Amino acid sequence: MLFSPVRGVVVRGTIPVAGAVVTRTYHGAFTNKKGIESTVTDVNGVFHFDAIRAHGLLASIVPHQPIIDQAIHIAHANQTFEAWFYIKKNYNEQGEVGRPIVMRCNLETEPRVVRIDDLRQYFGLCDLQ
Repeated sequence: MLFSPVRGVVVRGTIPVAGAVVTRTYHGAFTNKKGIESTVTDVNGVFHFDAIRAHGLLASIVPHQPIIDQAIHIAHANQTFEAWFYIKKNYNEQGEVGRPIVMRCNLETEPRVVRIDDLRQYFGLCDLQ
């Protein structure tokens, strides 16, 4: 699992942002698996991405530390916002935050480091729900 499923809503203050382009990228260092995909928020500001899985014989037999760079950007009104930057260090589903990734992204919030727990943190303007 290179990137678990993501659900979210984009708002500006309390107003849903329809038509924002949400782009998700990832790069698995060991397998050099890279990807990018985009979606557009609906009238309620809602977006979602399915899980990204990869299969590799070498990764399953060679001991290594998974390092998967993950990012989500939001483009709206000629601006790009840093929503989520995370370095995933496992192949587990929900391995990013220990539960489904559900986020609320307020475009009026400044990106910052957010602690998930004692071992994990991410950078961005989105709050986990």
